[in-house]
Amino acid sequence: MTALAQSSITGFMTGLGQSSAGEHGKRITRITFDALGFVKAGSTAGSTLVFNDLIALADEAGIDPNTSPIFNVARRFLLAFPSHLLVAGLAPELALDDDGEIVFDWAGSGDRMLTVSLSDTGKLSYAARLSAWDKEHGTKRFVDSIPKPILELVQKVTTDV
Repeated sequence: MTALAQSSITGFMTGLGQSSAGEHGKRITRITFDALGFVKAGSTAGSTLVFNDLIALADEAGIDPNTSPIFNVARRFLLAFPSHLLVAGLAPELALDDDGEIVFDWAGSGDRMLTVSLSDTGKLSYAARLSAWDKEHGTKRFVDSIPKPILELVQKVTTDV
């Protein structure tokens, strides 16, 4: 196969990690990711930092981010995020969990925090603490758009009340 098949179930450019994706498909995907990253980075300087953090995380783990399914999903996740939520001071800290998921942590003022764990299948597990009495957690699916509850929690955690 020389191209990547797109699917409404699995999402945009999810075939890169598949063995059926030929070299041409992989090359097209890398070029597209680079172009989208360039466009996204041009919107705010802060969004560039979080993409750099993602690449640094892959380097630390000894993983090629261009061929890793989890790093491709994480890149799509960040590309789907509204740029104003990725500016310096609001961008998440990134970590690679022992189970292979990428973790996004947002810390707000006081005791507000949000942790979102992303799997290579698009499963989002999240837990938020907005105050000692106000906590939320759950599971959502990421398919090329950020679920509304997660966007709302990022805004609640990062916005000063």
